[in-house]
Amino acid sequence: MNQERLAQLHQRYVALYSEEPTRGGGIAELQALLDVSLPDEMQAIAEFYSGGIVGGISHNSFDPEPAAASIAKTTLSFRSAINLPYRFIVLAELDESVIVLDVESEVVTWCDNCDVSRLDGSSEMLGKTETWPSYADFFEFCLDEEEEERRYQ
Repeated sequence: MNQERLAQLHQRYVALYSEEPTRGGGIAELQALLDVSLPDEMQAIAEFYSGGIVGGISHNSFDPEPAAASIAKTTLSFRSAINLPYRFIVLAELDESVIVLDVESEVVTWCDNCDVSRLDGSSEMLGKTETWPSYADFFEFCLDEEEEERRYQ
């Protein structure tokens, strides 16, 4: 994990928003509820960002309580509804797409709703898919989008 890069992401985020850390114990609770281990850099970002809108995307909350749109609640819902494999957690659910993190490979995938059941690789994705090699890369993309959006306001 690159501490310098995480420090830069932290500075960029705080320049756009106020620091909003995840509640103490929230990450441990999230990991226990979902029976996963979150990547270290994701946990580091959760120390200053708890979820919410960044880059035009409403991200689920890291804290399982009391948020209706939390990573835990949304992921458990997808696991129940479509048997989402346990290695995936739902970062954001948009109108026609979903953003997930594979906690094993650390890859973030943005795919169409119709492709969520194909995330396990059992069949080819039908729609457009974007991927980032890590949560930090995805978070940086969101910050880039937010900064770009603010330039034109």
